[in-house]
Amino acid sequence: MVTKALPFENLNVLVVEDDDASFLLLEEFLCDYKLHLIHACNGEEALSHIVSGTPLHLAIIDVRLPHETDGLQLAVRIRERRPGLGIIIQTATILSVLQRLTLMNLDCDYFTKPLDLDRFCKSVCRNLERSLTRKSG
Repeated sequence: MVTKALPFENLNVLVVEDDDASFLLLEEFLCDYKLHLIHACNGEEALSHIVSGTPLHLAIIDVRLPHETDGLQLAVRIRERRPGLGIIIQTATILSVLQRLTLMNLDCDYFTKPLDLDRFCKSVCRNLERSLTRKSG
């Protein structure tokens, strides 16, 4: 487990994950950061937080989601509404060439499961630091 004292306490992170076990694992990975995790189980639920103006500092999105909106479609819609929000995409499946091109255009970090915890936590920190810089700058 990576343990660091970081200035991220109470920052809002939207976690879009339909699998409860995967969400609990992310929650455990990120518990030392003292973040406020907002759990959405599908794209529509996540978009409700985006549209409502909920203050967010980062979105962590699984590619495969139930219902109408998959994770990449969600990331595109988030980028349209909140262009500066950091997005981390995670998936347990191999992405197609088209999906990879979409990711490149979205300027997101991308991870396959099982997560490389060290790289993932560094990505979270980098995105949160950018968010704080944008808010104060």
